[in-house]
Amino acid sequence: MTMKKILISLLLVISIACAQAAEKPHAVIVVGTHHYSPQKTMPQFANELTRLGFRTTLINPDWDPEKGKRGLPGLEALAEADVAIFFIRFLKLSDEQLAHITSYLESGKPVVGLRTSTHGFNYPTGHAHHGLNLSFGKDALGTPYQVHLVGKTSVELAEGAATHPILTGVDPSATWQSPGTLYLTALEPGVEPLLRGTGKPRKPGIKKTSFGSFDLKAVMTDTIAWTWRNKWG
Repeated sequence: MTMKKILISLLLVISIACAQAAEKPHAVIVVGTHHYSPQKTMPQFANELTRLGFRTTLINPDWDPEKGKRGLPGLEALAEADVAIFFIRFLKLSDEQLAHITSYLESGKPVVGLRTSTHGFNYPTGHAHHGLNLSFGKDALGTPYQVHLVGKTSVELAEGAATHPILTGVDPSATWQSPGTLYLTALEPGVEPLLRGTGKPRKPGIKKTSFGSFDLKAVMTDTIAWTWRNKWG
């Protein structure tokens, strides 16, 4: 069982919840960075969701939205989404584009955030949306970005998660290696952990970044996948 399969299981749970709708559940996938190459992997993921019965819209411009000034055209598709899947990083969207994301969040519909989405925005100090740099991860996804380690991550089910519907069919004793580095979290109250990962920092000790100061141990374990009812529902 891979992270991709578990994410698909999550979306199938959402699909069942939408089963009585007249149309197929609509998943809108927002690719807002080229970091970790989601512009290549998320089209494949969209195809898999389509195969499983979703109607999918992929917002994936030819340029890197993290670095370009054109942002993310097409976000108006979120108005018709049943679930929004974000893979974004350090965006500075215009007010018009950001309003589509804000409206979707306030609708209370499901939100899925992948990898760097905990630090999806990077508005400069003094900007009207500067607070979003922290609050998107914290309020929409359940944790702000903290710091990440190096090397591979050993993954296993979180304690008590084996009976969660998203993990149906997963061997409770299963473990596997992810090539991705471990992101540390500061999870909000009410989060239900699904998976946990164990990794190592480049160097144990105090690490200071623009996001804070962190005491890194030689080996660290943290939650890497979870569910949560965010502030909008």
